[in-house]
Amino acid sequence: MKKDITILIVDDIEVNRLILSGIFEDAYNVIEADDGDTALEILRGGASVDLILLDVVMPRMNGIELLGYIKQDARFKDIPVVVNTQSGERENELRALDSGADDFIIKPYNPKIVRRRIDNLIEKYIYQRNAMKDSLEDAQNRIDDLIDTVPGGIGTFETGDGEENNIRLTYFNDALCRLTGYTAHDLKLLTNIFEIIYENDRETFIRLVRKAQNDSIIKSKIRLKRKSGEHIWTGVTVKKIRKDSSKWIYTAVFMDLTDEKEAEDIAKKTLVELRYRAEHDNLTALFNREAFYIAIDKLFKTNPNHEYVIGYWNIDKFKVVNELFGRKKGDEILCDAARWFKDNIRKNGICARFEADHFVTCTTKEYLDEMSDEINRFLAGEVKWNTLNYPIVLHVGFYYVEDMEVPVNLMCDRANMALELIKNNYMTRWSYYNDSLKENIMAEQELITEMKDALKGHQFYVCYQPIVDARTKKTISAEALVRWKHPKRGIISPGFFIPIFEKNGFITKLDMYVCEEVCRHQHEEKKRGNVTVPVSVNLSRINFYNNDLHKEILELLRKYELTSEDIKLEITESAYTDNPEDLVTAIDMLKRYGFKVLMDDFGSGYSSLNMLKDCCVDILKIDMKFMDDIENSKRASNIVYNIITLAKTLDMETLVEGVETEKQYEMLADMGCDDIQGYYFSKPISEEEFVERLMMEQMAES
Repeated sequence: MKKDITILIVDDIEVNRLILSGIFEDAYNVIEADDGDTALEILRGGASVDLILLDVVMPRMNGIELLGYIKQDARFKDIPVVVNTQSGERENELRALDSGADDFIIKPYNPKIVRRRIDNLIEKYIYQRNAMKDSLEDAQNRIDDLIDTVPGGIGTFETGDGEENNIRLTYFNDALCRLTGYTAHDLKLLTNIFEIIYENDRETFIRLVRKAQNDSIIKSKIRLKRKSGEHIWTGVTVKKIRKDSSKWIYTAVFMDLTDEKEAEDIAKKTLVELRYRAEHDNLTALFNREAFYIAIDKLFKTNPNHEYVIGYWNIDKFKVVNELFGRKKGDEILCDAARWFKDNIRKNGICARFEADHFVTCTTKEYLDEMSDEINRFLAGEVKWNTLNYPIVLHVGFYYVEDMEVPVNLMCDRANMALELIKNNYMTRWSYYNDSLKENIMAEQELITEMKDALKGHQFYVCYQPIVDARTKKTISAEALVRWKHPKRGIISPGFFIPIFEKNGFITKLDMYVCEEVCRHQHEEKKRGNVTVPVSVNLSRINFYNNDLHKEILELLRKYELTSEDIKLEITESAYTDNPEDLVTAIDMLKRYGFKVLMDDFGSGYSSLNMLKDCCVDILKIDMKFMDDIENSKRASNIVYNIITLAKTLDMETLVEGVETEKQYEMLADMGCDDIQGYYFSKPISEEEFVERLMMEQMAES
């Protein structure tokens, strides 16, 4: 390389110019331009430029526009131009090549490949420039002097009009011998250049020759066939020298692309691996959720004439499997299930693991009908598909695809809704989404659409159900119960809207709304000088994922000038099953700030004793279902009695809800129950009625 060769680097980003200058400044003279206008000024000012490195994306005048000016100006059109593009910008690469660029390099730069490609291009340019500068005789003399110093293989060849299949090699350098593995004597004996060109690339070479007849410099990539039988990738540049009588004379330069192809192959392999990881579940190697959606969209578009069914599958009580056998065995079960889906569903469909123990499939209705017996056996655990000597059963919900325009995620949600209907049902293991579910969904969606406005518009209001002392029958507390008075529907049951709000997370906002309404009530009554009692506020299990729960409640107390003695906080026993660690942490934090915590619905879950061991609650609120049989069942009454006794040994108060008769009350009082809640004393009443009740009790005492 020589310092009399000048490279012009055109890039608006200084760090890019700095990188490229660092690659070439040891061997070439480098000048820089920070935009297209400056580059044109340098060229038009008479600077001798041998090669231009040009960025495509620049302000004011982009690289494609500058390339157009260069190739249209006779003074500059023969200067080789190499454009810089980002990886994957195929459109920019094609536009640049169509506009006359000689080559392109890709960001981020690989210095070795960039230097090699530019070195080769400069050497080719020097040779072709000198060959065209002088007469043919002088050019040939220069070729004889320079040709063996060029790193690429160079040859001249000739062909007649319409004889592109018969191209005779007339001159070659030593590098072409090295590229092909042939000796000079071997190459001289060739009757056709196609003897050293790989069979599948011969048509490509013919097209290059035809295009070169129009005085163009044509470039491409072809494989040369070595004497050993191996193939080697080369970048080839073909240029017409002249037409001699009926013969066309050409030069061709072949540059070894072995390093570049290896880099490309590595990049392609890496891209394939990354794409696979992005589309597949790491554990089971099935599609993940996003890849499943894409695959189904593609399936529906390419094969729209089938009836398809989406299935949402769930392994029953998978948490128990993890607890009994450990997470490693649990992962093995998931892989075993995935293998069953691959062997049975993927033959005629698509399957994926969405999350945890949930799998999703899509197959044709026809195939599903054929597989119905096998699926039933799989769901019931009658097929030996897992590695554990333990019964593993599943449930599945199906959705028939009636409209392929419906988003795939919504189809999966509907299949999941069908699954939810039969969870824990040991008689029925699969279910279908139907119109009834659809109506419920529409009703749910309507409530979801209206819930925020309803909260702002105070359509939610609080009722108070008194809680009485079992000994004195005096009201010592109350539970705040939320109701929704819809302007068109009237009163909407909390049994309908609360589960919906728990699913979409809105329940946390509603809980805080109720808590603030209770704080407002307590503040106003204290301000009026009226008697108040602590009011229990329910907290949904979702609240315990919020690390700032205690801060939000304390802020409400500060806002309304209250203390932690003015409200109590109720949590459900099922919250322990869902999220024991966070629940225990949250209870400890709330108690640290002086709140009394009640465990609601105690006795309704399988983990009651674990909960008592871990959760230091203040009050056990015994589930109302025990009241159904307490009067007639000695077993039921004994269970309630022992729960009350156990609570006392743990320094917990007891509260029984759902008390409706005098006999129930008397039995509970005799058992030593502390507090009673139920219709026997009062149904849930309005805020005004509750205030009046407390005032009447106060007057009765005085």
